[in-house]
Parts: sequence; C-alpha cells; structure tokens
Amino acid sequence: MVAATWTQSFNLDNEVESIADSLKPKNFEDITGDTILKCLSAVKYQSIKREHVLSLRKLERFEMDKLVFGIKEALLKTIDVLTTEFKLYCWDFLPYEAIVIMICYIYYYKKNLTTEDITRLKKWFWTSSFSSRYRGASESFVSNDLKCIGDYILNGTDVPGLFNSIPTVSEIKSMLFRSNNSRTRAYILLLASLSPRNITNGAMIDIHNALSIFNKKQYHHIYPQAFLKELNVHQNKRNSISNICLLAASENNYVSDSNPYIYIPKLIEKLGTEYEKVFKSNLMPVLSKEEYERLSFDNFLELRSIEIYKHIQILCDGCNI
Repeated sequence: MVAATWTQSFNLDNEVESIADSLKPKNFEDITGDTILKCLSAVKYQSIKREHVLSLRKLERFEMDKLVFGIKEALLKTIDVLTTEFKLYCWDFLPYEAIVIMICYIYYYKKNLTTEDITRLKKWFWTSSFSSRYRGASESFVSNDLKCIGDYILNGTDVPGLFNSIPTVSEIKSMLFRSNNSRTRAYILLLASLSPRNITNGAMIDIHNALSIFNKKQYHHIYPQAFLKELNVHQNKRNSISNICLLAASENNYVSDSNPYIYIPKLIEKLGTEYEKVFKSNLMPVLSKEEYERLSFDNFLELRSIEIYKHIQILCDGCNI
C-alpha cells in the first residue's frame, strides 16, 4: 500500500519512513508503514478504508507536510500514553493495531488530554482489549469506531454498543497463553500494572526489560508443565493464562519443574512477612503454607481466575489497580 501512494509531487514512502524514524527512540520502530498510512487516512478522511488511504495521493504538498507533522506529534503522544498508563514498551505487546490508530486520531485533535479524558481512554483500552473488540475487525468497523471513540473519550458522549462484555471467570480459566493473542497481551499488561515482584525472592521485576521483547523465559508456569503432564493434565489447561505469572528470566531456573506442593510452601516460608505482598502483586491466592500443600490445580485455577477477573473489572472501569 505504501508503494501505491507514490506521486510525482512527493514519495509517501519517504514521509512514512520519517514518521517511523521519529518513533525509534521510543522502541516502536516496528510500527509498519501500513499502520502509519492508516493513521494519516484516519485523521484526513476519518476512515482507514483502502480507497481513502490511496486518496492520500491526491493531496497537495503543503497539505501532506502539515498532515505528516501532525501525525508525528500525535504518534509520539500516543506512545507516551501507552508507555505511562499501560506499561506498553514495544509493539509486540499491543493488543490491536486499531488501538494505536484510535489514540493517534484523538491526540491529533487534542494535544493534551484531561484527567477525565485519560480515565475514559483507559476504560476503552482495557475493555476493548479484553473483550476482543477488534478481533478480525474490518476496515469499515474500525473507521466507524473513529468518531464514536473520539466523541466518547474527548466529550464523554455515551455511545451504545461501545463496550463489549469482558470475559467471565470460566472464560478466563480456558484462555490460552499465546504471544499472538490479544487477550494474552492484555493480560501481560495487567500483570505489569501490578508492579509484580519475583515469587522466588520478592525483588521487583524490571517491567521495562520484561516487556521490551516477548521472551518466554520471563513467564512462569506456576504449576510447572512437566509436573502437570505427569498428572495427565491436558495441555490447554496447563497453558491457561491463570497458570502464568511474570518472573525474571534469571529466577525461572530456580523453580524449573519443581513440585508446586513443595516449592510454593517453601517460598512462603522464605518470603516471611513479605509473602502476602509478593503473592498479591502476582494475583496469586493468599493462602497458608498448609493450604498450598494440598491445593489442587483445578482449585488453584479457579481462585486465581477470580482474582484476575476482579482486576480486569477494576481496569475496565478506568481505575488504577
């Protein structure tokens, strides 16, 4: 699509590249040319449909210069809010491309959002991510959302059907941990919002490092896969997001494939008075050492799914955890 927008008066590929270059210091250089074109089209035509993207070719040089300058500023502000409010430090953890387009559109028209605007932005971000609002969304659907989202976030306008239902406790239990899944990405951002601490030693996890690139070693199966496999637990159940917590890669080997009925009670003893804080920062059930010594995997998934659900509700209300 970038190649198709070349004209005699300017090469839009160069304009797109200049915008992408401005995002490199923010670790968002992976943004695609197509996404940038959609941002340009969203602002100019309130649409990301292909015919409108291609219509960018019809702009005069001065119009394009003004648009490119505004989009650069809006995208930088978009990345700033994604980083500060959602702990989103690279493109890999963005639940949907549409989110960047929408926020860019908003910042183009209002450079400084109020506290109320940010609250509504957070409510929309989390609800859209966990309800999979933009999964398989067509260009028409996203285009129609532009004005609706803009009106809601900037003016507080009530838009019927804007907020889909968030997953239930039962659905959370069955959600698989997959790097290319929007709900998994939203779940990782949820964990990051809690300022999690390593369950092994209570040390703060470097969220910026953990979320700069998707590294499987940063994610730990609380009830280890090998242990559950021996019990003939189905792979899907083993890989439920409710069985995953953040853990520094350097600490992952400490737990490895240990028996959870042994290693978790030992961690409780080791953490001492910090135990509750550490476990709460990972949404792990706060139970006694003796309770963890006999807590079945099914019961663990149920209890942790309830905690995850409670915190999803808080975020989807636009509140901080």
